[in-house]
Amino acid sequence: MYIPEHLKTLPSGDYNRKSTDDSDHQVASLPQQRVSSEKLHKENGIPPAIKAYEESMSAKKPGRPAFNQMLDDVETGIISIIFAWDLSRLSRNPIDSGRLSWLLQRGVLKAIITPFRIYLPEDNVIIMSVEFGQSNQFLRDHSKNVKRGLQDKLTKGWRPGVAPEGYLNDSSLGKGNNKVIADPKRFKLIRKMWDMMLTGNYTVPQILKIVNEEWKYKMRPHKKMGARPMSRAGLYRIFTNTFYYGHYEYGGGWFEGKQTPMITQDEYDRVQAILGRKGKQRPKTREFSFTGMVFCGECGCSITAEEKVNRYGSRYVYYHCTKKKGKCSQGSVELGKLEDQVEEVLSKVKIPEAFKDWAIKYLNELHDKEAQEQLLVNSGIDDSYKDCIERVNNLIKLKISPMNTEGLVLSDEDYQSQMLELKREKQGLEQQMKVLGERVDRWEELSSKTFNFARYATYHFEHGGLLDKKEILQTIGSNFIIQDRKLRLQVPKPYKVIAESKAEADKILSGLEFDESAVLTPQLAHLFDQNLTLRWE
Repeated sequence: MYIPEHLKTLPSGDYNRKSTDDSDHQVASLPQQRVSSEKLHKENGIPPAIKAYEESMSAKKPGRPAFNQMLDDVETGIISIIFAWDLSRLSRNPIDSGRLSWLLQRGVLKAIITPFRIYLPEDNVIIMSVEFGQSNQFLRDHSKNVKRGLQDKLTKGWRPGVAPEGYLNDSSLGKGNNKVIADPKRFKLIRKMWDMMLTGNYTVPQILKIVNEEWKYKMRPHKKMGARPMSRAGLYRIFTNTFYYGHYEYGGGWFEGKQTPMITQDEYDRVQAILGRKGKQRPKTREFSFTGMVFCGECGCSITAEEKVNRYGSRYVYYHCTKKKGKCSQGSVELGKLEDQVEEVLSKVKIPEAFKDWAIKYLNELHDKEAQEQLLVNSGIDDSYKDCIERVNNLIKLKISPMNTEGLVLSDEDYQSQMLELKREKQGLEQQMKVLGERVDRWEELSSKTFNFARYATYHFEHGGLLDKKEILQTIGSNFIIQDRKLRLQVPKPYKVIAESKAEADKILSGLEFDESAVLTPQLAHLFDQNLTLRWE
């Protein structure tokens, strides 16, 4: 390619652009464009460019900062020649193409040089116009083809783009036929996250902690990012994505996908209610902390809740029986009164800090004592169990002994009778082993978790949100019923023990003028130790 000598001394600039459009994926990258420009300068004896203009933007619309700066520098005479990989690198829209052509026709721009051709002011303007037009038309045709392909994919029920977590893009059928399939490694784990959320007992941060710390979950790796733990934003995206129940939004329209749904639409709506987002709600107006877990004490129907507004605009939440089984005389009860009753129950198990520390220390001592006793008992049971197994084996050997071919030593009747008795003995010993294991588990139940909960449950109920209250309520009791506007429940044994001991602990502390946050001291521990009620003896 011939370059006039008078051009070789003029100041020049290199323009390199990497497009973000799919249509330009085959175009040389920025490093390749730089190498090509350097080679072009060197082979033609042209000094290096005084300025390089680089950017990673599409040329289908005007507004590229580096390109505009380059043309401004041409207007002011800073550079007179532009080196580029191809005209399509410079422009793919008529506005930028027109400005570039006008600068060249006026002679302000002395030349555009590419590895394959040179464009000069005296050239036929039709040639450059045709090339710019081809570049622009290619982009328009490609855009139409992409949109047509996307629409076809949407019509078939397959969501374009990267599949959400828990799914994979299956490209085995070739370009244009990609499908979305369940990720065999992550589908069931994501479903388990939805199940945890649906219980109403977990917050998103709590689920995130379990997912990352206990499950050691790793998200699907991508080109620019390897496998990494689940993020809080990522978990929220999962819980708010309609794709998981089979529908998705794309380009302003809604489509029903052919992928395997992970959840139902009803489950999705319930999670949106838990998150406080707007979803397709069922007849009730809100989710309340007591609904789904409390029943009518008269007819056994479930208790529902509704929000009412008085003439002054004040809002009140009332609970009442659904009366689905027919006539029921029970009236409604206001939410505030129910919460007062729960706080009354919590107050019975709310314990001072000093008593909590002593109780945990005392339970650990009892646990050690129980463990020592179990070792002794286990030793005796193990010996008996081994002896029983040995007698079973001896009985079998005797039955099949050559000396007993005619049943002279042990008849069939005697064998069956003795074997039945040994089996009963064996089953009894196995049951004893199981009971001993349960005794040790009981100490874990009456542990620091129980006492810490008793210490702070009231505070969290007073200051917590809807989910906190629900979790606290399910921890301190079961079999909830409302009758005669009173909440009744069964309190688990650990909390009954705490409630019975609380009165005695309060007496000791009040006599010493200690408040509920008193620190456990040796003197205080001694007073607790001397109280037989507290020691449950």
